[in-house]
Amino acid sequence: MDFSTKSIAGKIVRLETLSHEHIVGLCECLMGEPDGWFARMYGINSAEILTNALENRLKMNESQASRTFVTVDLKTSKAAGISHFMKVDRSNRQLEIGGTQVVRAQFS
Repeated sequence: MDFSTKSIAGKIVRLETLSHEHIVGLCECLMGEPDGWFARMYGINSAEILTNALENRLKMNESQASRTFVTVDLKTSKAAGISHFMKVDRSNRQLEIGGTQVVRAQFS
């Protein structure tokens, strides 16, 4: 994985490398998920816990041990979810695809 890549754009969404500027929008998006799936699945039931988890992901991005991207809805320019790639093995050019949550992208 090329860690210099900052974004990957499609027709509906753009993946942007997680930054501090995304945290508030991600908290609104993921904590506002109507069925509460995200909170139940990961035990994240407050913006404070989610912020701490995102801060840890930022540290992992910096160390290049993993890469977290924010899904941005191109129609609204708001955070619509998150994707995580982990267990980066640069010498073998491999990584593990982690979790992806898309909560509110406008797919129609």
